[in-house]
Amino acid sequence: MTNVGRVIAGMGGALVSFCTLALAIRGLSSAMSVYEVLTLRSPGGVAILGIYGLARGGIAWPLPLHLHVMRNVV
Repeated sequence: MTNVGRVIAGMGGALVSFCTLALAIRGLSSAMSVYEVLTLRSPGGVAILGIYGLARGGIAWPLPLHLHVMRNVV
């Protein structure tokens, strides 16, 4: 597969995942508030990224980690 094909496949996958997430949130909105849905979504994303990092053999931490912490605190 060429680089263009990989880009198209990746962007298509991203669009499908965004549409699926939007439909899931719309379906949950009748039973849960927005904050409850976001509370469920955040740990789910961390779990998925953690599993991905373990499958790759480790998680690469950025070198200037303190700058990321300061950016998120401010």
